[in-house]
Amino acid sequence: MRLGNIGSSNKTSIGGIYNQEDNLEFQRLNGEIDSYVYKNKSYSISANVLNAESLVITKDGKYMYVIDSTTGSQSIDRYNFSTPFEVDTLSYSQTLSITTIITSPRGIFINDDGTRILVSDAGGDLIHNWYLPTPYSLTGSIWGNIKIKQVYGTSSTFTGLDLSPHGFTFSNDGMKMYFVGTDLDRIYQYNLSTAWDVTTASFASKTLSVSAKDTEPRAISISSDGTKIYVIGQSSDSVHQYNMSTAWEVDTATFSSTFSISSQEGSPTGIFFKPDGTKMYIVGTGNDTVYQYTLSSAWDISTASYDSKSYSVTSNDTFPSGLAFSNDGTKMFICADSGNSVDMFTLSTAWDVSTSSFTGETVLSGSPLSLSGLNDIFITPDGNTIYILDGTKGVYQFETLSSNDSRYMNLGSYSVSAYSTSPAGVTFSSDGKKMFVVDDAAATPNDRVYQWNLSVPWVPTLGGATYSSGYSISTQEATPTDLCFNKNGTRMLVVGNTNDRLYQYNLSTSYDISTTSYSQKAIELNDIETTPTGICISESGHRIYVVGSNSDRIYQFDYVF
Repeated sequence: MRLGNIGSSNKTSIGGIYNQEDNLEFQRLNGEIDSYVYKNKSYSISANVLNAESLVITKDGKYMYVIDSTTGSQSIDRYNFSTPFEVDTLSYSQTLSITTIITSPRGIFINDDGTRILVSDAGGDLIHNWYLPTPYSLTGSIWGNIKIKQVYGTSSTFTGLDLSPHGFTFSNDGMKMYFVGTDLDRIYQYNLSTAWDVTTASFASKTLSVSAKDTEPRAISISSDGTKIYVIGQSSDSVHQYNMSTAWEVDTATFSSTFSISSQEGSPTGIFFKPDGTKMYIVGTGNDTVYQYTLSSAWDISTASYDSKSYSVTSNDTFPSGLAFSNDGTKMFICADSGNSVDMFTLSTAWDVSTSSFTGETVLSGSPLSLSGLNDIFITPDGNTIYILDGTKGVYQFETLSSNDSRYMNLGSYSVSAYSTSPAGVTFSSDGKKMFVVDDAAATPNDRVYQWNLSVPWVPTLGGATYSSGYSISTQEATPTDLCFNKNGTRMLVVGNTNDRLYQYNLSTSYDISTTSYSQKAIELNDIETTPTGICISESGHRIYVVGSNSDRIYQFDYVF
């Protein structure tokens, strides 16, 4: 192993002199990589981890977490320090299996208060996150920033009603829920004993047959005052309006009028109205496009006309099955049966669908729920609760565990595939508002570090993460495996296993990857590890830790003055 300027004669041996640490915090925080020495301190994790990928240490030096990417045994393992930061005092503590969620886990990060763990997935080009109700404990951890409730367990529970539910909606107060199905071509009404809580739903024994107008009903919507209900279907390619003599009671509904959308869409799947009833939006699988209509008389579809405004989602969804908007009309959500995902789009002009642009995607097929038949989506007016209808499993309710997160559609994973096609390491700025991913894909551009800016600290979310810039490290390393930053964000360390080196990069502006430059300094690791896969640095900067999959051992480097 050698430390120093690559290509120079500046070398420090493994057994370099270790000086007792003093209070020179500035030197440690801004220390050069050639000031770190391996003192033959290490810890074997091979008894629990067979293929170590990356590691992270808590800021107080009490816990270390390691990723195991062994196929069929993918996991996060926690180790406890009996003496903070001293790697030779580690002992195994806990394991969280992530086998059903991630096929190729690579990087790991834990936030400062120990309530959030994030893992990069090279198999799905995703960043997954877990909420830890008990800080630092893997026990009871929850995938995503949500708690999940479901009203039905399997399709058999629809027996006697409808085995093919396709669309659903709620009353304004959240005390009633409605389904439409294609088996019996009926709308079903449910009562909720607790507002918006789908686990308290019970069938109200009230239905409305729509078979006279459409034998393939796909979606429903209700006016804000509960006196009108709308159904859209594929046998008629039309929207049908029914008026309810008693608000919100479907068994009092009678047919009113029909509006054809066949000139725009031949296979409609979703419908949504602007809260004031003056705009209507349709999505379908015939053209994979959202169409916009104006109602000259609010909520009266007989006064509807096509605005000649639309937005194609073909590049994102090939089978859009549900449609929803934020209450202010600046966000549009599409759930897709083909990719089992929810995509979000931003409208630069509120309620003008032609001004839409793709924001991001969250995938549900790889979640613990393994949803596979997404048919519809509903979002409460405050944006803090999301409901997804899986045609075979029921309605899933997603609620926030911290404020404002679900309005950004954080359902546990965030796709980085638009930039990173093989995310290896992941880390964050000290305030959690910037996320960095190092990519080892053999493509162009490859071997880069990418930066995203986050609206919600520590949580990359759909609509809350914005790509910033990238920096190539390919001149130094062809297979980067992990990265980390010092506390003030002026030093970036990257480890790779093409050259088995740990590289230092300097940032002239803290945590701004666009201001990065290579320092010409590196540590050669091949004397101790020929497949280095992970790196982290202590909060104070006085320790660096490296893990490798060849030895499945953690190595400690100490800062020397």
